Amino acid sequence: MSFPRYPAYKPSGVEWLGEVPEHWDVAAIGYRYEVLLGKMLDEKRVTGKLLGPYLRNTDVQWEAINTDDLPKMDFEPSEHERYSLRKGDLLVCQGGEVGRSAIWKSEIPLCFYQKALHRLRPLDLSQDDPGYQLYIMRMAYDKGVFEASSGKATINHLPAEAFRS
Repeated sequence: MSFPRYPAYKPSGVEWLGEVPEHWDVAAIGYRYEVLLGKMLDEKRVTGKLLGPYLRNTDVQWEAINTDDLPKMDFEPSEHERYSLRKGDLLVCQGGEVGRSAIWKSEIPLCFYQKALHRLRPLDLSQDDPGYQLYIMRMAYDKGVFEASSGKATINHLPAEAFRS
């Protein structure tokens, strides 16, 4: 009778994550994903000529995205690449319920996102799965990593630089 072989483990280097299988690479998010904050809303600059719907922090829930009655703001054609969403993008709340995440499934043809959200896009889809990263975000949230009062972190919002590292 043979028993299944379990992988050897090594420290991840991340306190809340603990040990990981020895063959795993552990890297900062910024090495595996493009991490960008959305566009800052400036109501004084809204002309109404180049309006596009955008997601707010409140539109992103765990594993769900609201696309009903989205507000609109102007997006110049030169801003489309930076602020538009593609199927498979992972959206992460920067404030409020920090870390709350969902994957964009192209519910509407063209949609953008506001500065209160991070957009994570894998640099190499053959190596990184946004669904797995969503799972990691939920695990980190459940472990209190993003709570300022937990003693494990001192943030109540998630700046882009801190998130990338």
